[in-house]
Amino acid sequence: MKVPETKNKEKIVFALHSEPLPSPSRWLGAEVAIGKLTKSHINRLRSDLEKEQLFTKTKNLFSERTFFKSDYLSDLMDVSDKYHRNGLLFVEDLEDDCQDRNEYSTENWVLTPPNDEDPNYRRPNVIKLDDGSTGNALLLANADFSGPASDVVVVSIRLMDLYFQATGVVEAQQKVELGGEIGFHPSGDCSEGSRFHVSTGVDDFFYLMESLGFGGFSLLTSAFVGDTELERRDGDEDMEGAIYDSNHLLIRDGEVIGWLASNNGEFKFPFADLDNDVTCICPNLKQEDSAMFDWAVKDLVTKLGT
Repeated sequence: MKVPETKNKEKIVFALHSEPLPSPSRWLGAEVAIGKLTKSHINRLRSDLEKEQLFTKTKNLFSERTFFKSDYLSDLMDVSDKYHRNGLLFVEDLEDDCQDRNEYSTENWVLTPPNDEDPNYRRPNVIKLDDGSTGNALLLANADFSGPASDVVVVSIRLMDLYFQATGVVEAQQKVELGGEIGFHPSGDCSEGSRFHVSTGVDDFFYLMESLGFGGFSLLTSAFVGDTELERRDGDEDMEGAIYDSNHLLIRDGEVIGWLASNNGEFKFPFADLDNDVTCICPNLKQEDSAMFDWAVKDLVTKLGT
């Protein structure tokens, strides 16, 4: 049951949006899923590639335009044994990258600045595909996956509209005097008055993505006042509700052996700026360079093995 606002409690709304370029949306978010492929997943992928059934032509429900889709790639979003979250996608830091254009935020908060000595500050969760020896890392090496599994990890990233909004009713006594310190609020810098300090839960994908030759990014997934987690307003976050292309990186021993995507058009952030020579198997490549598409398919089938 929600706690009503009283003179001892106060409502807080923490809202931000991001627009990294090139972006398909003014409020760009992402859904990320990470897991290990089973033998069944591998066999189905190999079969779909060999039979040229990975992509099928369909019509848009609202127009006569045709495009290619893939049921297999949609199903890969559910391969999420170790990670599955969505959040606001940004590149550098919240203060520089994010705004609240629609002015949903209340004025009674500032963002807690990075400071390891501040008990309210939460360090980003660094996502790695290793033993997690440094930082808060994703552990895959010793994970217990049920069922027969291959040695291939899939990282799936689907872009979507997301205007991050989290709200709560918290004890007014948790407000602190800013005391001349400059804090971030999307309406402008704040250095006076009494405000709540908001800390954020951020998952950092720079280490993982850049090690694979792709553009790095972070996801804002949660917001807190002290130990109180603010409730994300998922229905309000979706805005127009658009879901964009998905990209799926198949990884073995830390190397990308395959890149699958649903792109019928050009790539968007974070896949527009690459530092690798991996060829993406997607409808756009099939239409633009069928010979390269066929070569990439044969190469991936060989790497998947028998």
